[in-house]
Amino acid sequence: MNENSISNWKTIVDKPVNGNSLGRIDQYELIRELGGGGFGTVFLARDTESEVDVAVKGLPPFVKNNREEMENIRSNFRLVHDLHHPHIAAALVLHPAKSVSYFAEDVKQKLRILAGDTLLVMAYAPGVTLSQWRKQFPENKVPVEKAIEITRQIADALDYAHERKVVHRDIKPANVMIETDLDGKVTARVLDFGLAAEIRSSMGRVSREIHDTSGTRPYMAPEQWLGGRQGPATDQYALAVLFHELVTGEVPFASVFQTGDPVVMMNVVGREDPNLPSDLPKPVRLALAKALAKKTEERFATCGDFVKALEGTVRVSRRGAEKRSGWGWKIAACIAFFGATAGGVWYWQDVKSKEEARIV
Repeated sequence: MNENSISNWKTIVDKPVNGNSLGRIDQYELIRELGGGGFGTVFLARDTESEVDVAVKGLPPFVKNNREEMENIRSNFRLVHDLHHPHIAAALVLHPAKSVSYFAEDVKQKLRILAGDTLLVMAYAPGVTLSQWRKQFPENKVPVEKAIEITRQIADALDYAHERKVVHRDIKPANVMIETDLDGKVTARVLDFGLAAEIRSSMGRVSREIHDTSGTRPYMAPEQWLGGRQGPATDQYALAVLFHELVTGEVPFASVFQTGDPVVMMNVVGREDPNLPSDLPKPVRLALAKALAKKTEERFATCGDFVKALEGTVRVSRRGAEKRSGWGWKIAACIAFFGATAGGVWYWQDVKSKEEARIV
């Protein structure tokens, strides 16, 4: 590539045009930092062409410097771009950066976007993360009724996406924004739909850190730990973990996840049933037990059915869930730990004729 062909592509650290700007990437004026995640920092930006606030972040070096993985990201993005729902923060565009100006070195280090890189632009979801929102309650325990309302909104978003054959694969409080209006009405919006998991999978494939590439450990279903096929039931499991955390203040098997040992985590998640607090209403305990079942076919047909069970509007009788034999699970866990997991937005095909969904 000659000098003339890149003369309009630049990256500089300069002085701000006004006191409110942290930098500029083409038409996107960086306003402030929104928060950080497992693969980058998100910034609030102003699209100066449309005069709309957006959220932007860069891609990890492992991914953006790998042509094959970038194509996976683009394919994934084309799918999630078509999701339009009141409880989903839309993915807007993968923007190829040309002119990049930072007004502070720390912003450059956090955003990690240089001229020629790809900027992920998403709809801005105002408010705070669900992780932050629940801290207003004593011991971080959200009243059951409020927790059900939040869970219902997330479930609506998930079922909408599942109907379109798209799975999130990384549902957790940090990926849900909560906005409270002047009347106290709470609105939840799901972030990073399908993208966070795909980027994490890409990072794992490139770096060979396979064991935690398709989700966030405390929220991962048994099939994710084993690198198995993932579908709507995988998101439902994570939603149940999220609800459990809202009403009890911690995720199931919290002490196990504190060990940091992935093999121990896999064995416990795959073999043990969570100890559900006896002070929870019976419908809630039954609903959680079913949604947290080890086998996908033992969970609810939809996330909406899980919410109905939480409310007690349907009867739930948990079938005797047989635990995996210790050695069988350990062998499967070892294979998964050292094997490779597939990435991308997960599609699935119906192998049976459609039947009327029923809760048992």
